[in-house]
Amino acid sequence: MLNRIIAFILLVFLSPIMLIIAIIIKLSSKGKIIYKQQRIGKNQKIFVLYKFRTMYENADKKGVFLCKKNDENLTKTGKILKGIYLDELPQLYNIIKGDMNFIGPRPEMLPYHKKFKKIKNWEKRTSTKPGITGLAQLNNACSKKPKKKLEYDLKYIKNKSFFLNVKIILETCIKFFQHLAHLPNS
Repeated sequence: MLNRIIAFILLVFLSPIMLIIAIIIKLSSKGKIIYKQQRIGKNQKIFVLYKFRTMYENADKKGVFLCKKNDENLTKTGKILKGIYLDELPQLYNIIKGDMNFIGPRPEMLPYHKKFKKIKNWEKRTSTKPGITGLAQLNNACSKKPKKKLEYDLKYIKNKSFFLNVKIILETCIKFFQHLAHLPNS
């Protein structure tokens, strides 16, 4: 319940910034402002995850991308949004809906969840609500490295506590400001 209350307050507080982002996305490239994608949540429930669109229209028709650096499918605005994680802001709505928490294993895309099911204990990741951030994200373990990602996710699930959540939030904030400081001047 606390996640939902905080998400609602943040959504209200950040709505002017989100409106500006939406306008910039609409003016800078063709396509929808919000990108919707099916993901796997708690107890393997499928839900729709919301993000600001960072790629050119129909880029996902070429296939799903895994943690690709210098992705040519990213728009100029998308590179900035993704670089400082602002593309994730619409997921506040996912938290309010109850699909996600702020912290937890990152919800996996359907094709990759099916592909990685054969990895021992993979499905244990879905024993808790997924999060916007977590240990795997802080340690750059993405879907390109599913076993490493699983290792961090299971470590989080096993050691989940208020103090661990605070540590993850603080480290995420530090990472955000580090990325913000390294934005290109153009």
